[in-house]
Amino acid sequence: MLSTPDAGKRPLLLIAHPGHELRLFGWLRREQPLIVIVTDGSGSTGVSRVDLSERVVECTGGEIVVAGHFREPDLYERILCGDHAPLKAFATRLGEIAASANVSRSVCDASEGYHPAHDLCLPLALAAVRSARISPEIREYAVIGDPRMGRQIEGNVAMTLDDATWREKIACSRRYATDSGSVLEQEVRYMFDTFGEEAFRHEVLQPAGRITAQLEHGQRYYERRGEQQVAAGRYQRVLRHAEHMRPIEAGLSAAGAP
Repeated sequence: MLSTPDAGKRPLLLIAHPGHELRLFGWLRREQPLIVIVTDGSGSTGVSRVDLSERVVECTGGEIVVAGHFREPDLYERILCGDHAPLKAFATRLGEIAASANVSRSVCDASEGYHPAHDLCLPLALAAVRSARISPEIREYAVIGDPRMGRQIEGNVAMTLDDATWREKIACSRRYATDSGSVLEQEVRYMFDTFGEEAFRHEVLQPAGRITAQLEHGQRYYERRGEQQVAAGRYQRVLRHAEHMRPIEAGLSAAGAP
């Protein structure tokens, strides 16, 4: 559980928001990855959570090499406007980081249909390796779904945390959520209530693209949530998968292609 990674074989972890690293608390401690955080996690509060994630990494190990590249509201505006260029440039930077570190394994947020920034991580990871002309193994993990999902499927990497590490993970997650003072506290409480704390003893990495988006009446969660926010007068436009995300994904897919 607490073995030291081989020199020169550290993986790269690509996450949409600060705090996602808590889902892989034990894996971080074992693998000591390089960590790239796409947004600052500011959301509607305007307050970055990067400093909270820096504390997590200090106690688990690893190295944050990019912290909050995009302000969260700015990223959404770029998606709504179809502005591909900054995301393509970011993918190129990721590829350079991975190639320079001789990364042979990458792990990223799965595209679960919950949040557009989460769903961009895999397209960014794929564009990065194409840009750098490298071929690391790419795996994903559930950010919102049941953390036990896929643990018995052949080919998945599954870890079961010992009691001490599991308890530390739960305590650290609750402390992080409280300190964030944002919607994250509600989300952490919801996940513990839904799956139970025991479920978070498990950490599962699946081959990229295996975890699929959860749909309701053909819509992703962020679309339904966006409709509610527009109806409440908080947003002016709904971010849609077909209209906004799919063109960005297509642009990233073309980035770095031979």
